[in-house]
Amino acid sequence: IRQKKEYPPFPPPQMPSKVDLQIESGEYFLNQRQKKAKTFEEKQERQARRTEESKRRREEAFRPPGEGGDPPSTKKAKPDGESLSDVVKSLKSKGSSKPRDRDAAGDVSEYFADAKSEKKKKKKEKKKKKEK
Repeated sequence: IRQKKEYPPFPPPQMPSKVDLQIESGEYFLNQRQKKAKTFEEKQERQARRTEESKRRREEAFRPPGEGGDPPSTKKAKPDGESLSDVVKSLKSKGSSKPRDRDAAGDVSEYFADAKSEKKKKKKEKKKKKEK
C-alpha cells in the first residue's frame, strides 16, 4: 500500500528579480556616474591583480638559483657529455657542408640585368598595343 505525499497548498516562493536584488544592495538608487565609477574601480582592482601576478612571473626568471628553486628555462637542455667545443665543431661542419654556388656580386649584377630586360619587354608590349 502506497503512502500519499503531503501536498503543499501554496506555490514555492518567487525568485527575486534583477531589480529586486539591486534594490536590496542599494545599487538601484545610484546614479549613472556612480555606477560607472564603481565598475571602473572594480576593473582597476582586477587589472592591478593581473599586473602583480605577471610581474611576479617575470621576476622568477631573474631569481638566483639558491633562493627559490630553478628558474624556468626556455632553452633546450644540452645532452650529457657535450662540451662547448664539440657543439662549435658540429656547427662548423654543418655550415661547410653546404657549398655556395655564387658570390654576392654576381647575384646583384644578375638582378639588375633581369630588371633591365623586363623594362624593355614592357616597352615593346606597349608599342605593339598602340600600333593596333
